[in-house]
Amino acid sequence: MDHSYGLAQSQRVLKQRNMLGITALTLAGLLVLLLIFGFTRDREIVLQPVLRSPLTVSSSGVSKEYLEMVTRDTALIALNRSPENLNYWMETILEIAAPEAHGALKRDLMKVIKEQGNS
Repeated sequence: MDHSYGLAQSQRVLKQRNMLGITALTLAGLLVLLLIFGFTRDREIVLQPVLRSPLTVSSSGVSKEYLEMVTRDTALIALNRSPENLNYWMETILEIAAPEAHGALKRDLMKVIKEQGNS
């Protein structure tokens, strides 16, 4: 009796182990397929701000028009300052700057604010 019970228990554990192995291999295969599709698929974002024409940015690069417009807007933000909008000016420049550069950049911008705030 104990022998047949032990054999049935072993068969059940073996069946569970095999099912777990099949499930793990299936999930690993699906993960590999998802990673392959995720990295090889071209991604495209259509930008429609207030511009003359819609622009696209894809994983293969950006268009010349997009770079020109972003550069123009960034220059406009950086150069358009007056004593009334100095805090807004500083915040917008910090938003487009890299987070690693915020400390030194904020220090330099505060110097400009002090100089222009007195004028």
